[in-house]
Amino acid sequence: MLLLLLLLLLLLLLLLLLLLLLLLLLLLLLLLLLLLLLLLLLLLPILPLLLLLLLLLLLLLLLLLLLLLLLLLPPLPPPPPPPPPPPPPPPPPPPRHLLLLLLLLLLPLLLLILPLLLLLLLLLPLLLLLLLLLLTTTTTSTTTTTITTTTSTTTTTTTSTTTTTTTTTTTTTTTTTTTITTTTTTTTSTTTTTTTTTTTTTTTTTTTTHHHHHHHHHHHHHHHHHHSQ
Repeated sequence: MLLLLLLLLLLLLLLLLLLLLLLLLLLLLLLLLLLLLLLLLLLLPILPLLLLLLLLLLLLLLLLLLLLLLLLLPPLPPPPPPPPPPPPPPPPPPPRHLLLLLLLLLLPLLLLILPLLLLLLLLLPLLLLLLLLLLTTTTTSTTTTTITTTTSTTTTTTTSTTTTTTTTTTTTTTTTTTTITTTTTTTTSTTTTTTTTTTTTTTTTTTTTHHHHHHHHHHHHHHHHHHSQ
């Protein structure tokens, strides 16, 4: 009798603890729902993950309800089957009670572990978001580097074209190669003078020969000046 009373008291205490834990769980669930709503408002692209989390929460709740139902219902149905065999009925009842007690003891632990799991599940999307942000930053840096490299290549191509033009203009003078490489401005001026001579040739035939002779004389003078150096 005393043992039965003690067992009943223990059961009552456990039930009270369970009720308190359930209340705490409800509060936690409300907080989680609020957090989920905030996440939905802030992070619309990650809807599938949030839906999965909600489904997991629902499944966990269903499992808890099933466990509670199993704990509450078993004491009532088992009495009818044992009556037919008279010797076996005395041993089975203690293990059932022990099982019930074990389950009741394990339930609070499970209820304590479940919120932690839920928190972990909530933290997972945040970690994923951080990873995505890090990946986006790295991609932007790589794009900037590629842009800089392309600009540098374009500049090199422009310089190469200018050098080719200078070499084509200086094919006429074979003796003075060093001076041409040092002064690029003189080569550009010679190109302008050649254009003016072409315009004069279109006007008359007599002036072209005279101008050509003058140009030859000027060239001879320039050559003589170089020889004196």
